[in-house]
Amino acid sequence: MRVTQKVCDAADWFDPDMLDVIANDLREPAVFHRKQWEFAIIFLALRQQGFLAPDKVGLSMGSGRERLLYAIAPHVKRLVATDLYEPEATWTTVRTEDPDQFINSNSRRSLNSGIQRDIPFTFA
Repeated sequence: MRVTQKVCDAADWFDPDMLDVIANDLREPAVFHRKQWEFAIIFLALRQQGFLAPDKVGLSMGSGRERLLYAIAPHVKRLVATDLYEPEATWTTVRTEDPDQFINSNSRRSLNSGIQRDIPFTFA
């Protein structure tokens, strides 16, 4: 079983499974970058634990436009991603007038974004 709870290790970029995830799921060239390593390790951990399956659902909060979302989405039944996708958002990476276009323009796949606006949210 792969160890996925560890610090970023440059040797992982020579692991065939890691390179496969980077090329085919994250759909980007392999580069020595911490965030790419994190996304690939998370993807491999989800796969290893059986969470990347057609009957699984997921939730990502504060999603922005992270590449990992687009890698996970085709492998699960449903992935709900939330963020403040609006023109006045403080976080500039999610500032947009058109959330549906924003989500799809950042994907390397065709997505059914199913944008829902004005959903009540309660802080716990």
